[in-house]
Amino acid sequence: YVSVILDKGKLDGIKKVYFGNGLNFWLHRLLFIDGLDFLSDGAIKRPLDRWILVDIDDIFVGKTGIRMTRDDVQAMISVQQSISERVPGFKFNLGFSGFYYLHGNKQESGGDQELIANADKFWWFSHMYSHRKPHRIATLETMRTELMQNLDFAKRYGIPLNTSYAVAPHHSGVYPTHDLLYDSWKRYYGLTVTSTEEYPHFNPPHHRRGFIYKGIKVLPRQTCGLYTKTIRLKEYPKGPKRLEHSIYGGELFQTVINNPV
Repeated sequence: YVSVILDKGKLDGIKKVYFGNGLNFWLHRLLFIDGLDFLSDGAIKRPLDRWILVDIDDIFVGKTGIRMTRDDVQAMISVQQSISERVPGFKFNLGFSGFYYLHGNKQESGGDQELIANADKFWWFSHMYSHRKPHRIATLETMRTELMQNLDFAKRYGIPLNTSYAVAPHHSGVYPTHDLLYDSWKRYYGLTVTSTEEYPHFNPPHHRRGFIYKGIKVLPRQTCGLYTKTIRLKEYPKGPKRLEHSIYGGELFQTVINNPV
């Protein structure tokens, strides 16, 4: 079957590209972008470079029974190494809440310890010490305690924490904005960048945008639907086929393809 046909426009002087079977197939998405470039003589052109940061929130936060084990940590390191062979310098960016360290069963506490033992293999960012929603914090002292306890935890366990970036639990206080959070981030962390999936709305995902507030850049965050409670492929919401479709031409694939940054 022919996927795409090029009409060189010899009859009417107008070049055209015809697609068969729509744009649901992942290759058609790429060919469509190339087609825009070709037909516009480069006027509609997207760069090929992509800057991608993969955040993994809620490190240490999961309930007993769904937390990471030593084998899980080693599997994550293995996947990271595999990706870095194609994307030089790639590292997962782990968001942690220190309060929940060693809160699992024996195997899961071993997983926590394995993460700490391999802390230098990852990037790390603060996710609030007790995973509290910042918009519910009303005083500077309480906010300071949440931020500084996580910073102290990182120092105590040798975590190479990057304080220029942080993410609030549930994206609380980022948008709608909570001034106390922004002011505290800047004061105690020197933070310059955060992210949220809530601006201007959660859905549709491709309409998410970034903004700057109080000198802090807020990046538009995309998700793949893998949350703390989703640990097995067969348990993925609405079935594993939905995740596979998202990867192979669907929402996640298009997020990477259609967004230069």
